[in-house]
Amino acid sequence: MDRGLLGKLLIVMPPPPTRQTLFGWKKLRREQESIRQQRWDRLRSLLASSAPFTDLPERPPAHLLALHLAADGKVVFVAGPDSPKKKDYDKAIRLAIFGMFCYSESKPVQH
Repeated sequence: MDRGLLGKLLIVMPPPPTRQTLFGWKKLRREQESIRQQRWDRLRSLLASSAPFTDLPERPPAHLLALHLAADGKVVFVAGPDSPKKKDYDKAIRLAIFGMFCYSESKPVQH
């Protein structure tokens, strides 16, 4: 990442696995939140040495689908619905790619 490739980094956060439990949906929701937090903690530890990512929040943003760096080097979080489907991830990836390569505040989008 020290070769100027951070601007091309797109991180997609897959949903936690779902399964039915005998104990109900509340327990499943807690398990999913625990898995999301573990993934987020691991990601934060891997990116801790890269300047743009040093200020990532301790908890993952709500409904996070993906994240990337904007043209100005700031982290952009792409969120979606509570229970995302494949089409939501497709949209998040397209939006992130647009933000990474096509849009910058100094060069607004032309309609």
